[in-house]
Amino acid sequence: PEVITVGDLAELLETHAAAVIKDLMKMGILASVSQSIQGDQAAAVAEAMGLSVTRGTDIDVEARALEQDEDTDEQLKPRPPVVTVMGHVDHGKTSLLD
Repeated sequence: PEVITVGDLAELLETHAAAVIKDLMKMGILASVSQSIQGDQAAAVAEAMGLSVTRGTDIDVEARALEQDEDTDEQLKPRPPVVTVMGHVDHGKTSLLD
């Protein structure tokens, strides 16, 4: 991606956010867990952790999603509908579902 948050990058790298922040600080970049960093900075952090980085495009992601097989009728199973009762909180003065 062009930008990614430090927390999301740590999750992708399967490490703690503190380790990612530490590597960013070594590169002179100050960022918190919720801040976004550029893709090239994220790639540099991953490479500093000994991982190889291959950058794709959004088109690659879309193509992979479209390549997935559709479910056949035999794979589909009927399921009950989801029913939601919405309204204000009655604080016990009335009983809605009696």
